[in-house]
Amino acid sequence: MESLVCGVPVVAFPQWSDQKTNAKLIEQVWKIGVRVVEDEADGIVTGGEIRRCVEMVMESNGEKAKEVRRNGEKWKIMAKDASKEGGPSDTNLKAFLNATLLSTMND
Repeated sequence: MESLVCGVPVVAFPQWSDQKTNAKLIEQVWKIGVRVVEDEADGIVTGGEIRRCVEMVMESNGEKAKEVRRNGEKWKIMAKDASKEGGPSDTNLKAFLNATLLSTMND
């Protein structure tokens, strides 16, 4: 989430739990990064694979790097707009706080 708000490229290296879902979102939905691929023979992610992914998102003239940076900037702007005064995140947070305060006052 922090990378999304900051608009920086991501190399997803999922280990467990929801990280596989997050990696799919990063690479295929939000398109703000790439996901490492395990070696088919032994299921290990090699240093060469990590290097390939880092170079892919950091390459200044590469098409994938351009797409990742463009999408990162788009999501960064949308996240900032959502958290501005009166934005959906601001509104939902205030509603949550009000509901919490009301429930504690009624207890």
